[in-house]
Amino acid sequence: MELQFTPGSERAIQRATEWSDCSDSRQISAQALLLGLLAETECRAAISLEGLQIDTSLVLNKWPHLTELNPEKTENRKSGENAPIAAKKTDKALPTQRLSPDVEASLAAAFELLQDLPTPLILATEHLLLGLTAAEHEAAAWLRERGLDPHALAKEIHQQYGISPDPLPLDDLEPIEIDQPDLAIDPPAHQSAIGPHPTNLHQSEQSDPSIGLSRQE
Repeated sequence: MELQFTPGSERAIQRATEWSDCSDSRQISAQALLLGLLAETECRAAISLEGLQIDTSLVLNKWPHLTELNPEKTENRKSGENAPIAAKKTDKALPTQRLSPDVEASLAAAFELLQDLPTPLILATEHLLLGLTAAEHEAAAWLRERGLDPHALAKEIHQQYGISPDPLPLDDLEPIEIDQPDLAIDPPAHQSAIGPHPTNLHQSEQSDPSIGLSRQE
C-alpha cells in the first residue's frame, strides 16, 4: 500500500531521520518519530503531547540511547540559520523501507482505527500520533502510561471529519411513523340471518338498562 502524508507529517518524518537509536540508523524508530512530531511544535500531535507535558527532554530521559546524528543542524535551525523552506503540498509518498517494524505497526494501527474515514487517507501528524499510541510496542505503552488514549484520539479525528464513531444516542433518533393496517372486519354473511353475535348481545344487555326489567302495564 502506498502511503501518503501531509506536509507536516513529511517534515516530522524528516526530522525523525535526524535521530538514531543505535540499533539500525537506516530505520526510523518509533521513538525517533515521536521526537520528529515534537519538533513540529505547531502541529496537532505536538500540541496534544504538550498538553500532557511530554517534550523532547522527557523522551530523551526515557530513552537515553537516542543519538542526534547532526546536532549542528539543530542548533542552526534554532538560531534561524539555514531555516528550512516550508514544504509544498505533494502527493509523493515517502519510502516505507526506511520505517522500522514498530513504525509500520503504528501505521497499521492507525489505519485500523480510521478505516471508516474517506479514502485515500493522507496521514497527518495526529494520525501518526494515534498509531504510535495504539500499537503494541515500548513507545506506545509509554505514551498510554503518560495519559494518551488511542480511542479518545480516534474520536477527535473522526469529529474533524464530521463522523461519529459511536452509535447515536436514543435522544437523537427520530421517531419512525408506521402505517397501521385497517383492522375493521366485516361481519360474516350469515350473521344478519341468525341475529347478533352472543357477545354483542351480552354487551347490548349491559348497555341497555331496560333489558331484564318486568314491563309494567
